[in-house]
Amino acid sequence: MAVKSTQVLAALDKLDEKATLQRASAELHAVLDEHGKDALPVLLPPLLNNLKRPTLAAAPCVECVRLCADCMEEQPAHAPLSRLIRAVVAQLNRSDGRVRDACAAAFGRMAAAAASQPSSAVVWGSVPGQKLAPFFSELFPALRDPERQEGAAQAIAAVLRGAAADDVAMSMRELIPRLAKEFNTTAAGLGAEPKIGALAHTLGKTGRQSPELA
Repeated sequence: MAVKSTQVLAALDKLDEKATLQRASAELHAVLDEHGKDALPVLLPPLLNNLKRPTLAAAPCVECVRLCADCMEEQPAHAPLSRLIRAVVAQLNRSDGRVRDACAAAFGRMAAAAASQPSSAVVWGSVPGQKLAPFFSELFPALRDPERQEGAAQAIAAVLRGAAADDVAMSMRELIPRLAKEFNTTAAGLGAEPKIGALAHTLGKTGRQSPELA
């Protein structure tokens, strides 16, 4: 049986109500589980539009972000990675820590799923063939935005922890100089941010383990 758009829209509407949120989330995941890649053309457009709603509350936003990661994790060859990344990056300015945590977790999962795919056509810096380029090309500008800075730092750290070691190593020569410059130019403000400190720690640990930097 084909996926019905009315089924998806009805489930998204139910996410807004606390009493039906968990059931709606289960229904949306069931659509993906049952229909696989065939679910994406019907599921993703309303899902990504829902994330654009200014009135979307934190709890349904968290569920939508998790579903974005599910789409990439379960259908890595068919999910539109760049569109999913942009949709999740747009949530990083939310003040609710649950949303930022969900975004970071989603980025870690999507980065892990990207390991099974060919090198990205997205260009980020001078290192060719980076599978993580779609992540950093969106997250690095967000790191400069005061409203998204904390969430972006948390997300970059999650990408580095979740991605395959070879993909991380390929990105480090471009990532480390850029982040070092960012840290130096805004040191006074960055030093007080716990998530920035955590990113610096993750970056240093990853860099020491990277054969690209040996």
